[in-house]
Amino acid sequence: MSTAQRVYITFDIARDGHPANVQVEQSSGVPSLDISAQRAIQRIDHFRGAAAGLFRKQISVEFWFDYKR
Repeated sequence: MSTAQRVYITFDIARDGHPANVQVEQSSGVPSLDISAQRAIQRIDHFRGAAAGLFRKQISVEFWFDYKR
C-alpha cells in the first residue's frame, strides 16, 4: 500500500449553509488532486444544520482529503 496524499482545504459556511471562500491551504503536491478536493466542497449545495443558531456571519472550517491508491 502506498502512502496517502493529503490536501488541506479551508472554507467558510455561511448562515444559510452555503460554502464560500474555498481554498487549498496545503497542497498534496499533485495539482489534479488539489483541484478535485476544492471542487468537491464547491459543489456542495449547502450544509444542513451546520450553521443553525449561528450568531456570527459564518464559521470557518479546515478539512482534509486523503487520496490512497
